[in-house]
Order: sequence, then structure tokens, then C-alpha cells
Amino acid sequence: MAQERAKNPNLLLIDGGDTIQGTPLTYYYNRIDTEAVHPMAVTMNALKFDAATLGNHEFDYGTNVLSRWISQLNFPIVCANIHKSDGTPAFKAYIIKNVDGIKIGLLGLITPTTSNWVPSENIAGLTFENLINTAQKYIPQMRNDGADVITIVQHTGFSKVPKDQRVTSAWLTDIQEWKKTGSIPGSNLTLELAQ
Repeated sequence: MAQERAKNPNLLLIDGGDTIQGTPLTYYYNRIDTEAVHPMAVTMNALKFDAATLGNHEFDYGTNVLSRWISQLNFPIVCANIHKSDGTPAFKAYIIKNVDGIKIGLLGLITPTTSNWVPSENIAGLTFENLINTAQKYIPQMRNDGADVITIVQHTGFSKVPKDQRVTSAWLTDIQEWKKTGSIPGSNLTLELAQ
């Protein structure tokens, strides 16, 4: 990263989720040594991440492990479509970074099907909202807050609809008025529904 930043000082480093699950190391720090600083926090802070969104596997060990990891980060988590039981956002929806005079908005989204994959006790009190409705809500706010460019940092996937067989994760391109300039996929979760 130091070499890349030397070549391009305007580089943004963003994570698309599923960061604290999947290896023996993360298991150890999620289940056994829960007092130490999480190794993924150490690594991501050392690499100087600018932002991250959450993936469904961030909830595999429950919100206490997730909260501990987030509290150790030196950068924000953005995830607009998770709400607490009282309807308030569970996380910051977006940030706007000024990069060489250009205001870049980063909107975080997670697949709403997280609630189907994660044990209910691990996400108690949280709801996962529709991606399109959430983006339609926040993109105008981001524009009003001065974003010149909006990038959606998404942890979503592709789905095939049986009746017309079109790929529906092109949901980002289906809504022209978003006028977003980029999307950073955090996962390619493929779901094909049987006919």
C-alpha cells in the first residue's frame, strides 16, 4: 500500500465486508482471546483504510464481537441499510471524503438476506432494509451534502429471476437518477432460483 500511495496519493482503500470471519486466526480472536486487539483491526489500521462496509459474516459471532472490532478501527464503517429496533440507523450510512478537491461520497450497503443466513440471536434488534429504497433515500442527501462523486460500497450479490432470467444485481444500473459513478462490490453472492 505504501508503494501504491507513493504512486497515487489520492488512492482510497475501502473494504467490502466479510473481514472478521473465515480463518483460524479470526476464529481465535472472535471466540478465545476476546480481550486482545483484533488482528484485522491491527492490519487494517496499519494499511490506513479509509472506510469499510459490513458483510453478512461480520455477524457470525454476534454484535459484541462486531462492536469490539469496530471500536478498534481508525476509520469509519458505513452501512446504510441496517437499523435498530427503534428505526434508527445502526451504523453511519455514508461518509464524504475530500480527495484533492473532489468530494467523494461512500455509501455502504449490505445484502438484506443477511437475516436469512445469520442466527437470529446474532442480529437481535437489527433489521436489514431494501437496497434500492435505502440508496434512493441517501443519494440525494449525499448530493445535498456536497458529494461530487458517489460510490456505493456494497456487500451484495447476483440473483437470477426465473421468469425473465435477467441478472438482477444490476439493480445499480436500473435506476438512472442515481447518477452514481462507481460501485465497489464486497462479495459476489450468487443465488439462482429454481424454476
